Amino acid sequence: MKKQESFSLPLTNESQIPLAFLGNKNAENTSGVILAGDIGATKTNLALFEINKGQLSLVKEKTFHTRDYNAFTDMVRSFHRNKLPVINGICLGVAGPVTRGKVKGTNFPWEIDSEEISIELRVHSVTLINDMEANAYGLMALPNSDFEILKEGSDIPGNAVIISPGTGLGEAGLYWDGAQYHPYATEGGHCDFSPRNELDWELWKSLHQKYGHVSWERVVSGPGIYGIYQFLRGYRGNAEPKWLT
Repeated sequence: MKKQESFSLPLTNESQIPLAFLGNKNAENTSGVILAGDIGATKTNLALFEINKGQLSLVKEKTFHTRDYNAFTDMVRSFHRNKLPVINGICLGVAGPVTRGKVKGTNFPWEIDSEEISIELRVHSVTLINDMEANAYGLMALPNSDFEILKEGSDIPGNAVIISPGTGLGEAGLYWDGAQYHPYATEGGHCDFSPRNELDWELWKSLHQKYGHVSWERVVSGPGIYGIYQFLRGYRGNAEPKWLT
């Protein structure tokens, strides 16, 4: 198992979330060009960064429609052309479970293989990480002003969770060891949706007829909103006005 060490960024005078990071490399001695990617079912964000003594500077960024491409490498070739610097490393946050350097997209059609990317793009270092786990690590770079409290809770430190509804339902956990958070990936969005009352049960039956297995992702997501709307329209017998259609 890789050693985990603390790592922090200079963030003015505001407090930051203490996170434990994998590896023991000194970021201040790192230099080169990194391609970072956030690959989702609907869209993919790519960004090229230069690293100089641990400091990142943005070279270029662009958003793509994921389903417009047959492979990740095709997208990179579209993004990384002309007279751009040589890429020294790639790190991708992908919407799906990462197993031995491979990810088969949960809600998009292609597989991402770090070894194949390394060979095709001639980049020695290629790392894949679950997108929600990557989001968890990104929390430490946010100052307090970037957060909104929806409901005050206990000030007792403990485990935490990130929930991110989008095309699917992303979830990640953060284990608290008494000093730092340790992010880890989950696929909790695919757990069974559990009806708690008669209306929930009718919704479950409606979704079950369409999909078979009814996960929380079928309810708490962008498509889930539309599914709930369709169910309620039929369940309550309300006519749909033309302006809404």
